[in-house]
Amino acid sequence: MKKLILLFTICVATVSYAQKMPKGVSVEGEGTVRVVPDQVLINVRAEHEGNSATEVKELTDSDINEVIKFLKSKGIKSKNIQTEYIQLGKSYNYQTKKYNYRSYQSLSVLLEDIEDYEMIMDGLMASGINNISNVNFQSSSADELEAEARKKAIENAKMKAQEYADALGQPLGEAYFVSEIQNQAYQPVMMNAKMDASAVESSSRETIAVGEMEITVKINVGFFLK
Repeated sequence: MKKLILLFTICVATVSYAQKMPKGVSVEGEGTVRVVPDQVLINVRAEHEGNSATEVKELTDSDINEVIKFLKSKGIKSKNIQTEYIQLGKSYNYQTKKYNYRSYQSLSVLLEDIEDYEMIMDGLMASGINNISNVNFQSSSADELEAEARKKAIENAKMKAQEYADALGQPLGEAYFVSEIQNQAYQPVMMNAKMDASAVESSSRETIAVGEMEITVKINVGFFLK
């Protein structure tokens, strides 16, 4: 008897849920906008290794101090210079029976004018930076571009839904839900390289090709069918 009651309850719940479900079509829309980046975010690191924890930490601190002084002398705002992490570690060398110490400090530097890239990179290397972990190009108009991409995604979804409605021979009604499933910016350049300051030569060379970046938004939209 209990099994019959349970089965009846499930059937009633299923019918009730089916009656409440909107009669419509659900589609995915995608919107993409392209823009030439006008800013660049650089992640750099100073590091030293030696037999004394105090010594390697002082060397790293000295390098970072010179880097920050250089950046400020070139008009980089304090808010655009940020310490990402500071690390001091040690490892045991079984051959020498001694500990080796390594000190790291990482900075992120936002250049609001991408034209400063070459000059700033040369100065960073000369100031003591010996590792570039990432170079990411971005746009100062990212929020406006995301809004534009969302509008394009809605238009794309509506076009798809209309195609389904036409094929079914039913008029397309109002949207009854919308959800964003993806929002991403395509970064065209990423570097991970250990650098030697002696390898940097000051010249009018071009070492990057910025190209374009894409901002893409994907959404799900449900439309009623009349």
